[in-house]
Parts: sequence; C-alpha cells; structure tokens
Amino acid sequence: MQLVEAGKIDLDADIRTYVPEFPDKGEKITARHILTHTSGIRHYKPDESENYTRLTSVVDSLKRFTADPLLHRPGEKFTYSTYAFSLLARAVETTSGLMFKEYLDQKIFKPAGMKASGLEDLRAIVKHRTRGYRRRTDGSVGNSDFSDVSYKWAGGGMVSTSPDLCRFGIALLTGRLMSPATLARMWTGQKLSDGTALPQSLGWAVESYNGKPVAMHGGAQPMSRTFLMIVPSDNFVMAILTNYESHDYEEMANAVRDAWYEQPLLPERK
Repeated sequence: MQLVEAGKIDLDADIRTYVPEFPDKGEKITARHILTHTSGIRHYKPDESENYTRLTSVVDSLKRFTADPLLHRPGEKFTYSTYAFSLLARAVETTSGLMFKEYLDQKIFKPAGMKASGLEDLRAIVKHRTRGYRRRTDGSVGNSDFSDVSYKWAGGGMVSTSPDLCRFGIALLTGRLMSPATLARMWTGQKLSDGTALPQSLGWAVESYNGKPVAMHGGAQPMSRTFLMIVPSDNFVMAILTNYESHDYEEMANAVRDAWYEQPLLPERK
C-alpha cells in the first residue's frame, strides 16, 4: 500500500506488469485479487507446508506454485492463498528497487521501531527465539515439525515479538507508515466480481465489535500461532504469539479483547 500511495503499483493492473516471472494464466490477476484472496492461485497441498530447503530469494520461492493452474477465475471466489503473497513480495522488489528484506527493514521495521523483527532464518542465532510445540494424537506434547519458511516470506516467513507487532499497529494508526487516506483504503471491505461483499479488506480480515470496525489477521503454521487485532476508533492494538500449535489463537485474542473492554477505561491507557 505504500507503493500504491507512491503511484508505483496499481491495485488493478495485471500483476505480470510487476512480476514478469509469473506465467500467463489466460486471466488478468491483480494485486487487489491477491490481497483479497480471490486470485485463484492455490494454497498449500496436503503436507506441503513442511520444507527443508533454504531459499535465498523471492524469485526462487515462486517456482513452488507458478506452474499450477488457477482454481477459478480471479475475483469469482474467496480461496485463501499464502503463495499468492509471494507475488506481492516480488512486486515490492521490482517497483521499489530494493530487495524484499531491505524494503521491510527500511520502510516498515525502522520507522515503526520494530527492532526484533525480520525474515525468518532457522540457521541464524536469534536472541530469545523459542521452540515450537504441538499436541500429538495420543495427547502428549512434542516438538513441532521442522519447516523452513523461506518459501513464503510475505505470507508467514517472518520472526517478531508481540510488542513489535503492537508497534506495527501503532505505526499504522499514527501515520508513520502511510497516510490516513491510504490506511482507510486498505481497511475498506472488498467485493467479489459479482458484487458479493467479502469479510476481507486489502490484506486484512474486517469485522465489527460493539459496532466498531476491526481489522485483524491470524496465522497458523508449524511452530507458531499468531493473531493481530486493531480497533482503529479506540487506538486499540493487540498481538498474540504462541509457540504451541494446539492453542486456539483466535479464541485467546477474543478473550483478551473482551477482558480489556470489560474493564473501566482509565485515563492513562494509551
């Protein structure tokens, strides 16, 4: 959305304008389709989330899915796709002149004050990094399966902390990452090509809580469960990260949200 604001990306242009490596599928796929999960690009195949190969570029990650056919015409249905976001990562590179990691560091993490965030590298030494756990079918708890997430940096391949994710939300609300107009555009609900409303904005799920608009997104993969929720009208930002795969992260997020709103609002809360 920063690049949309700068006039470098058109949400409704063919994504191949920015990602020449993506083959022609006989349909126009746009950044808007990808951000709303209506592109028709597939998600994971069964047991495909496990990966043991370290990739070093966004271009390499595209090879995992770009040869496959579309599931449906773009804009026709909502079908969640993590892979499609790799195309957006590549578009960031081709339009900004920066590698995806460099762009995040310079344009997102630094201005938001996020000092504990970056692209995941399981081979690097990361201070306070925790292991992941899951509950086995017999009820016991064991280590999460190994998964190198370098194949999906833009769709779940990052490392961070709850405070840093809150800093990200605060940076959005205070205009440090984009203008209020662009933020409002990003959080506006979208529609399918037939006019059916989606519970989805540009990259975010949207709903209401006590009559107030809410922007949020959750994530689930080996080793972690995550949830980020923002109530813009209240400057409310909440992030939950857990290293236990069997946690219901959305239930936890809703419980924290409800507990907060049930308490008397104090002047010092910011």
